[in-house]
Amino acid sequence: MPAVLVALWMVGIGVLMISRVRTPSLKRITIAADYARYALVASVMVVAALLTYPWFTLLALSLIYLAAILGLFLRAVREGISS
Repeated sequence: MPAVLVALWMVGIGVLMISRVRTPSLKRITIAADYARYALVASVMVVAALLTYPWFTLLALSLIYLAAILGLFLRAVREGISS
């Protein structure tokens, strides 16, 4: 059963790699000076969570990333720029 799940996962990732679905990019993010300390604290917390609970943290970050992709896709569909 795990081999089937891995195969489905690889097919899904392959489809996403060749699709035109927009993905979030960190290079376009700007952080205002007022929020820089909060961003630093949040990044330190993520690193600490990665060191303490690596698999749970990676799962949570992956789910957040997938939710961001879904949000961008739904916004594009609503605006009529479906990919």
